[in-house]
Amino acid sequence: MMGNKFSVVIPTLWQSDRIFKLIDDLHECDVVGEVILIDNTSEFEKYNDKFASTDKLRVLQPESNLFVAGSWNKGVEMARYDYVALSNDDINFN
Repeated sequence: MMGNKFSVVIPTLWQSDRIFKLIDDLHECDVVGEVILIDNTSEFEKYNDKFASTDKLRVLQPESNLFVAGSWNKGVEMARYDYVALSNDDINFN
């Protein structure tokens, strides 16, 4: 594990347009080392062009919907950084 940065775990069903701004804002944030997006619908390819090019974004596509808690657990398990922030896809950070 690596310190001093955050892994941010976000499950999604692609029901909110706020996710695009959220991912872009997290990309610009210096304390975010990675964003782990749990795509519970396997539809990331439909939306890929809406995200800024970033090496921080990791997309996991489980075989079936893990729901929120299961997605967060999977994201924490996959996190590369010591600190983990759990988020939803319909919020924005300031």
